[in-house]
Amino acid sequence: MSRSVLLSVLSLLLVATGCGEGHPVPEPVDDAFASRTVGKASVTDLSMPAPDFSVETLDGSMLDQTGFDGRITLVNFWATWCGPCIVETPELVGLQAEWADRPFRILGVSLDTYADDEVHQFVEDMEVQYPVFIDTVGLSDAFGGAYALPTTYLVDEQGTIRRRYVGLFPMAEVRSSLDSLVTELEQRLQ
Repeated sequence: MSRSVLLSVLSLLLVATGCGEGHPVPEPVDDAFASRTVGKASVTDLSMPAPDFSVETLDGSMLDQTGFDGRITLVNFWATWCGPCIVETPELVGLQAEWADRPFRILGVSLDTYADDEVHQFVEDMEVQYPVFIDTVGLSDAFGGAYALPTTYLVDEQGTIRRRYVGLFPMAEVRSSLDSLVTELEQRLQ
């Protein structure tokens, strides 16, 4: 069985079996209005603390949840074999470069397993400048799951998960509201 077929089967099994016991599942803020579709992504409003973690990024630096403090963060779960992940990465790279001096960051979390070389090559080829690590610590589960890729979580400056985007990140549709959120934070920090 090819690797891609095996990964597809495993992904379907994960979706079918759910999160399992012991993993927090984010609850929508308001059932009537919490889930909607924006662009090609399913969007759910949330309100839960980001999990504690400590990881080594691909460049060898250490990163933990305090990296969320004082800035708006997009935590992007992806894989090198994921077509939509490949499509959205240049937009995320561009946004991080454009907003490098703002209280904003992107954190890339690869769900590739046993593929260090492929992940390093992907990051190099895509010229990714934001922190990236391979999820060997179960961060996707701690966030409430990334059972479809890409999945991106919006974390506010206080470390609270506010939104989950499942599918291709809808940059065109949410860029202006994301900019407003970062601008509001900049004004509060002055």
